[in-house]
Amino acid sequence: MSFDLEMEEIFKVFFEESVEGLDIMESSLLNLDVSADRETINTIFRAAHSIKGGAATFGFMEVSAFTHGVETLLDEMRQGTRGVTQDALQLLLQSVDCMREMLKATQDKQPVDAPRVAALSDEINQLLATKPEPAGAAPAPSIASISGSGACASLPGYSRHVTCERSNASPFAPRRPPRPPRRLPPQATPPNSCRAIPAGSSASCRTRTS
Repeated sequence: MSFDLEMEEIFKVFFEESVEGLDIMESSLLNLDVSADRETINTIFRAAHSIKGGAATFGFMEVSAFTHGVETLLDEMRQGTRGVTQDALQLLLQSVDCMREMLKATQDKQPVDAPRVAALSDEINQLLATKPEPAGAAPAPSIASISGSGACASLPGYSRHVTCERSNASPFAPRRPPRPPRRLPPQATPPNSCRAIPAGSSASCRTRTS
């Protein structure tokens, strides 16, 4: 792409504003946690949206295409259809670094780091392809909370018939092999009891009394 003097000034403003937008995204993401408020996510989304739109307007299609995936991920978060997770936050921070490098290379009229861009784009697409967990969904119970509840829990992969011998037994503990059935010793016939009488016998059974 050829740059004339007039467009150089316009591009300079775009790059300056884009860097400011990336700074806002980075600082907001660093202060974000899984209980993030909607306004903070909206701020990050608007910065990404502005960078994507400006890049597309000026023909920086590599920047625009990559930022589109970032924008889509942020849009799901701000709409509440995808929860804010540590994995997503880490991926977004890496994406901000990548966008910063892409803008610097574009401004210097140098090729972008295509393998890095492709790798991060694949990670974003894989995350977007997974079923999103809605924001505010109850987290899975921890091992400590279950084992300390004093009750046996039925969990996937564990028998529903496991007996907790202790009130604080963990359901994640390995199951013991079943105990063999206890064999009772043969019962001795009391001396005063009647033994079995053959069928057809006329003998009668009398119990001796003391």
